[in-house]
Amino acid sequence: MTEKQIPLKAVPVLHALARSRGPAGFADLKQATQLTQATLNRILNQLCEFRYAIKVGHGQYMSGPELFDMGQELTRNHVVPAFSAALADLRRRTQLNAELYMITPGGPIYLDHSAARGEASIPFRYGHVIQNRIAHPAGLFYLAMYGSEKPAGHRANFIVDRGGQWPELFRAAAMVPGRIYCLAVSGMLTNVPEERHAELKQHLHAVCGGIELP
Repeated sequence: MTEKQIPLKAVPVLHALARSRGPAGFADLKQATQLTQATLNRILNQLCEFRYAIKVGHGQYMSGPELFDMGQELTRNHVVPAFSAALADLRRRTQLNAELYMITPGGPIYLDHSAARGEASIPFRYGHVIQNRIAHPAGLFYLAMYGSEKPAGHRANFIVDRGGQWPELFRAAAMVPGRIYCLAVSGMLTNVPEERHAELKQHLHAVCGGIELP
């Protein structure tokens, strides 16, 4: 059995592993995929052999390193370039830093940014997961999608953080249609009075609405 011979029936298993918050039990995977016990067991063994899945403990499985590497390559080579023009457009419109995040079940992940001249920023490294979710607009959108509480602003698709985690910094964000990616703007709090919020909301919605992903 070679890597290219992994059956199409493995696709829903990979999806179920990706959606699981932590290790997924065999029974959970069986219910999610509706595969027979024998078929699921065979597929999991094949996925583990080629490192698309790993077995952790008794009957528990997680996405494997090959799957993570594939996701990283896909994001770097296709997603980030697809957003580069939108980030530059958002920076020009607002004269603020423009930032891109991906909202995943594991948390919001920083992907890229376009820095505005003269604006302060707290740059993250590619792949950084936002941990303090209540103090970051992308984190609040994550809570709106995966948490039990719905933060104010998520229905209007515009969430603002004024000095929550960093007292001197302003951030505002909106979700791109499809609810996977999030665009944000950031800058010094003193440069973004409350009167600008409506303007920033308009710019964010305009740029988000014009994005066409490959």
